[in-house]
Amino acid sequence: MLASALSLLSITGFSAAALLAAISDFKRKTIPNGLVLTLLAGFLLLAPGSGWTQSEITGSLLAGSIVVFVGLTIHALGWAGAGDGKYAAVCTLWIGANQALDFLFLTTVFGALFTMTLLGANRLGWSPLSPGGPDTGTRQITIPYGFALSAAALFVLPQSPWM
Repeated sequence: MLASALSLLSITGFSAAALLAAISDFKRKTIPNGLVLTLLAGFLLLAPGSGWTQSEITGSLLAGSIVVFVGLTIHALGWAGAGDGKYAAVCTLWIGANQALDFLFLTTVFGALFTMTLLGANRLGWSPLSPGGPDTGTRQITIPYGFALSAAALFVLPQSPWM
């Protein structure tokens, strides 16, 4: 009974944090490090008492480590923000290693749909997109990917070990 109550509390907290990350990334183009660290600490503290097995926790930590490595490599190449890689990694922890590929695939799908929507709105005169990087005379549009990451994580969460 305690494990299921803790799982419900954990899922509620993660869902609220995912919504905050999406809103913050859309409004400010940043995902706060404090939010990422809170999610990391929350996972490490809550997963063992919520019915996760040691192998599920270990697999999730391994998958999260791979995602943060790839995410920070993508950041170093200038293709995405560092916050996106860190947030993707912590979301991978929360959804578990077994759902990591589903999460990453859905992130791509939601990200493409969100990007097309924002670019379409931009063409129609509503400009939610702000230029990014130094002023080089050309406009580089930045897409807040926190929305896609949050949507994918919340979509996959019901198949995670929390349930």
